[in-house]
Amino acid sequence: MSNIYAVVTYHNNKRALEAAEAWKREGVCGFGWRGIGNLRKKSERAKALRSDPRFEKQLDHFLNVQKGDVVLAYARQNTIAYVGTARRPYAGPKEDNVVGRDRDEGGFGYNHQISMKWWTEPRHFARNQLPSWLGDQLGKRGQSVMKLDLGKHGFGRTVTIIKNSVMSGSALDGVEDLVKAGFLKYVPHRMDKLEEGLKIIMAERFTARTDKPDFVAVDRNGRHVIIECKGVGRAADCEQLEGYGRRFAKKKPRLILVAFRFDLDCRIRARSKNIQLVECDLKFMRV
Repeated sequence: MSNIYAVVTYHNNKRALEAAEAWKREGVCGFGWRGIGNLRKKSERAKALRSDPRFEKQLDHFLNVQKGDVVLAYARQNTIAYVGTARRPYAGPKEDNVVGRDRDEGGFGYNHQISMKWWTEPRHFARNQLPSWLGDQLGKRGQSVMKLDLGKHGFGRTVTIIKNSVMSGSALDGVEDLVKAGFLKYVPHRMDKLEEGLKIIMAERFTARTDKPDFVAVDRNGRHVIIECKGVGRAADCEQLEGYGRRFAKKKPRLILVAFRFDLDCRIRARSKNIQLVECDLKFMRV
């Protein structure tokens, strides 16, 4: 029978969401205690780790994750960043990606990893959107890996509950200005990743709701491009971008909306208005 686990993305709250995005990009979930070697082997350091009952239980949970089990990537602050299905169990240390690399080398130092297929939805939702019998099990102090008690509900029904009982992206609603502020700093230095040849000719420097686009650029063909950044892209943001486009009508600009995620209404309106959507989670991906 398959099980459901919750794994904390990182021990440092300030980097918990960043670590979750790295998990998503690399297709893994990670566990700390770097330097112990293969957790399945009975090294002296592994034995020392198991001498503490708290760590022993978490270690056993991590090693017991099997193909088909579901993992909640818990990014602290009451947020489930992603939900996914394990592809295969832990097979030994892995240090060739940003999740596993040492922190001194810009990584997260979680070299014990399980291969994952992260779901597209739901993502970034608050644990209080889950039924209390499930959500209240998360966020326990000192618990990095938990096997969730599904009670009478069972695996299949609980998976259905997770997929249908939460509003994807809802945990971002309170931090949209923060996300946007991050984009305003990030985008100018990654314009080549957004599109090769783009050059900024005007930038709005503030996150307040001013009446100016975030960026005006020109592409490699000399055509003007208006770029607006949001935390969560909505239909109203397309309307705002269309307004900027009318202001530059003589230039016949292209319109680009950059966001951490887009809701369905935004996607529908963007298609009808020829607005290009670019999803950014520290990289750019056309959608």
